[in-house]
Amino acid sequence: MSESVTPTSGSPIVAPAAPTPVERSLLVDYAAPVAPLYLLYMMVTVVYMQFATDVLLIAPGVIGTVFFASKIWDAVSDPMVGYFLFDNLELSGIVGVRHLSVADEATSQLSFMVEPSLHVPINDGLFFVAGAGGGLALSDALTPGDGPGMRAGLALAPR
Repeated sequence: MSESVTPTSGSPIVAPAAPTPVERSLLVDYAAPVAPLYLLYMMVTVVYMQFATDVLLIAPGVIGTVFFASKIWDAVSDPMVGYFLFDNLELSGIVGVRHLSVADEATSQLSFMVEPSLHVPINDGLFFVAGAGGGLALSDALTPGDGPGMRAGLALAPR
């Protein structure tokens, strides 16, 4: 015995349209740049397999298992790296100018900083920010001189 669902708004429920398949020529266009890299990877794999079996005297099954485990590791870790680094990483360039006057002396400082920061969403209205960066500070005569500048920070911020 099956029950039918009646929408409360009075309009009929329409199933979403089926996705259109990607054309084969488009797939080839996206995959073509990877072919030389894959051929290089296959050559390294074959040469390493021969080296490991003939020189290191490791059984071919063990080497195959190591290769298989590395592919499983890639299948798990690559999406995580993509999510945490490439989807949530922002790169900031910071330029700062400071001017200080003391009695008859004046000094200026110019700083250049590069700060990558990781923005991880916690919920719809809040995200976690962690960043660390470095740069160079250039000063004139009153300060001890030029030197590296460093920056680090953690924050919870609204979207």
